[in-house]
Amino acid sequence: MSTLAIRHRSVFAIPFILGLSLLTGCGGDNTYSPTVSGSGGGTPPNIGISIQSPNPAQCVVLANLQYGATVTGTSDTKVDWSIVSANGGSISSNGVYTAPSIPGTYIIKAAADADKSVYATATATVVAAPVITITIQSPNPAQCVTGGTLQYSSTITGGSDGSYAVWSVVTSNGGSITQEGSYTAPAKPGIYTIKAAVAGDTSVYATATATVVVGTGSLGGTIQ
Repeated sequence: MSTLAIRHRSVFAIPFILGLSLLTGCGGDNTYSPTVSGSGGGTPPNIGISIQSPNPAQCVVLANLQYGATVTGTSDTKVDWSIVSANGGSISSNGVYTAPSIPGTYIIKAAADADKSVYATATATVVAAPVITITIQSPNPAQCVTGGTLQYSSTITGGSDGSYAVWSVVTSNGGSITQEGSYTAPAKPGIYTIKAAVAGDTSVYATATATVVVGTGSLGGTIQ
C-alpha cells in the first residue's frame, strides 16, 4: 500500500515540476520585453528652413544687409545665424549682417534651432566703398568788391544720390557763405579761402579762393 501511494503522488508531481521549469526557464530574469515596430511617438517632423536674401545681396565694406529666414515643420521657428567664411563679418540674432573691411563673397548660414542639422546658406557680396570726390566751380572771375557777393557751386562724385556740400569760409574774418554757395565778401580787401566738404564725410573737401577788392564805380557789387 505504501509503495503504491508513493507512486501515485509521483505521477502528479512530475508534470507540476516540469511546469515550474518551463515558466522559470523561458524568461531568465522573469522580465517581458516586447518588440514594438515603428517610431513609438509618431513620425518625426519634417523640418525645413529657407533664407530670404536682400536684393541685391551686396554692400560696401562695413555696411549692413538684412537677411530673413523661415522655419517650417515645427513650432520652434527660432534661427541660429552664423558666418561660415573666415573673417567674413558678423551677423546678429535678427539676421543683420555687418560686412568686414575686406571685399569678397562671404557665406551666411541659418540653422533651425529645433534641429541644428537642418540649415540653409546664402552669400553676401562685399565691394570696396566708392572713392568720393568733390570739386568747386568758381565764378569767372572769382573777384568782387568789399561787401559784394559771388556764387559758387560744387560737384560730388562717388557719393549717394543725396550727397551735398557743406560750405564754409576758412580764412578768419573772410566773409560768409550760405549752404547754397553764395559768398558775401567782408569789408576788408584780400584773398580769402572758401571750403566745400562732403556732408557725412567732411574729410573729403575742396577749396577755392575769392579775391575781394576795394569797391569802385567800375566794379559791380555782385559777380556770378
